[in-house]
This record gives sequence, structure tokens and C-alpha cells, in this order.
Amino acid sequence: MPKSFGVEVEPEIIEWFIERSGYEISELSDKIRVKEKTIQGWINGERKPTIRQLEKLANKLDRPIAKFFLEEPPEESLPKDYRTLPGKEEGEFEPKTISKVREAMRLKRAIKEIAEDLNLDMKLKAPKVGVEDDPKKISRKLRSKLNINADVQKEWRDSYKALEKIRKILEETNIFVFQFSIDPDDARGLALADEPPYIIIISSKDDINGRIFTLIHEFGHILLNKTSIDIPGNTLKTESRDSNKYKIERWCDKFASSFLFPDNLARDLFDENRENLTHSKTLKSLSNQYKVSKAVLVYKMEELDYISSREREEFFERPYPEDEEREFFPHQSGDKRCRKNRGDKLISLISKADEKNVITRNDALTYLSTKSKHYDKLKSNKKLV
Repeated sequence: MPKSFGVEVEPEIIEWFIERSGYEISELSDKIRVKEKTIQGWINGERKPTIRQLEKLANKLDRPIAKFFLEEPPEESLPKDYRTLPGKEEGEFEPKTISKVREAMRLKRAIKEIAEDLNLDMKLKAPKVGVEDDPKKISRKLRSKLNINADVQKEWRDSYKALEKIRKILEETNIFVFQFSIDPDDARGLALADEPPYIIIISSKDDINGRIFTLIHEFGHILLNKTSIDIPGNTLKTESRDSNKYKIERWCDKFASSFLFPDNLARDLFDENRENLTHSKTLKSLSNQYKVSKAVLVYKMEELDYISSREREEFFERPYPEDEEREFFPHQSGDKRCRKNRGDKLISLISKADEKNVITRNDALTYLSTKSKHYDKLKSNKKLV
């Protein structure tokens, strides 16, 4: 059997990619079936990986193998994180989450280049605001601007239809909305808000009303021009989240809760149900009617003095305060899965770029993460393209 030779790779490149992946060396060792001391040898320059080992490493770290032959690490930064989870250090994410963040950033760069080639305006069609602005006032203005009111919300058949409608409304403001498979206990949302094109990611593993709240919370980040990876709704659960460190998250949570369930509507409904506000039946009914989570309802009850802070705390102390299971979709056709994950706005942009030969067909399939037959079906849908 011929001997496998090591390939010349700068140790700092390997170290940099491993650090950015979020994997511990022991965990990575199990994933690629290479001894820990061997990986450590690559990092300190005492050993060289074989081409097969490098291929497995690149595949597991979700990096093109060519990147490992650079002379120095590429310029790359993850979005700033504004939240800390109990038992985790700030900025610490699961490897899969980090991989999805990088995927979102690659899509952002691709969209920007395509928009420039097609001479498309990617500016946000909504007002930029500051954290000093009243989130409730901003939410009222935007509900009016986007033609959302209580009657419109009640017309949405269910929460899935609500998510679809809200997503379309935000896409019309020049925001791309994607659903990625991310553990919602690690991160429920992501907003790339530093410059156009603007992108929101929500976790497809989250419960449906949680996704709706996350979508509007991340919309708040884009209005503030504050990029983030976070878990929306955390500041609704405890007053200790009022510290300056969580100021932006607090603003976005208040904006989202007011956007989805404004005070005037909340007061009318709470007055009608004052005798049994926190009863499971009441919470379920209001949640179903207005497509908001029970957590938002309880937060609003306490904020508007319908229940005490202790009653709110007792609600959030329950093991699963939402009483909702996270949704896992049954098998979907490839074109429907692409629409769910990538969204109509991106599909339309990619199709247009393909038709005008700005990108290749293979590029289109890569950006949409779909197969040729599903792409053709999407292109035949005139409502999309």
C-alpha cells in the first residue's frame, strides 16, 4: 500500500478554522476519526495532514478545501452577539449555528453582488430608528404603514399563515427572510443589519408563534441597524434583563410584543377576560386568535397591570411556559422546502439573475440549496418570478 504523504498547510490556518468552528479538539477528533494528538500536531506544526484527512476536516468545518492553502487566515467576523445564556459564555455557539451564520453571510455577499449587477435598489423601505426612540410608538407607526391591524390578524387562518403573511410584508420592505435548521436553545434568530442587503434568519425548529415573535424582534434589530445573534423573548421573563447590557434586546422585545399585540387591543381583550386572564383556556384562545405566544400575552398582562410580577414569574417558572411543542414538518416536496427555507424574494432574485446570465444555473442551485428539478418547478411559478 503506498504511503500517504502530508500536505503543506500553515498551522495557523488549521488552528484558525478549528477555533471558528466552535468544536473542541476532542469533539472534532470523534467527528473526523483522527486522534486528538494528531490534530494538535497539525496546529503546532509538528505533523502534516494527509489530503484525505484535510478533505474530512474541511467537510466537517464547512470550508472549501482550497481555503486551507492560504498563507494567512481570511478576514471574517461573526455578527456581534447581544445575549448570554445561563451556563454559557457570551458569544459561544454550537458548531451548527456558527455554520449557519457563515451561510447567511455568504448569501448576503452573493445577493449584494447580484443586486449590483442587476442595478437593483436594496435600501430598506422602512424608517431607521434609535434605541432612544419609543418602541411602542415605532410599532404603531409601522403597523399603520404596513397595513396590519387586529382585523387583519384575525383573518389569518392560523399561525403558519400569519408567518407567511408577515414574511411577505417584510420582504416587500427589502428584507430577505430565511428559515434555517438551528437549535432554538442556542439561537432563535439572526439579523444581518449593518448594511444592505438586510437579512433575517429564524429557526425552523422553533414553535410557530416563537418564530413569528423572532421575526419581528429581528426586524427591530434591522430598524436599529444593530446586527445580532440572539434568543428573542428572554428580556420578557425577568426585570433583571433591564440592565444596559441588554438595552438593545429589551428594545427589540418591546417592539415585537407591541407590534404583534398593541396596548389598546390588549386592554380591550384583558378587560373582557379579567376574571380568568391566566387560565390556560383564555391564553390559548387569545394566542390562537392573534397569533402571539402565551409568553407575550403574560408579559403584556403584567406590563399593563392586569397581573402581578409574581404571577408573571410563576408562569415563566413552568418547565414549558408556552405549552406548545416545537414544530417539525413532515416530508415536503423540494420546491416547497426551498420556498420555506429561502423565501420568495430570494427565489425571484436568483431566477432573474439566472435568466439575465448574471449567474450560472449551478450558482442558482447552490444559492437556493435545491435540485435542478425543484428549481425548474419554482421558476414555472409566475407568482414567484
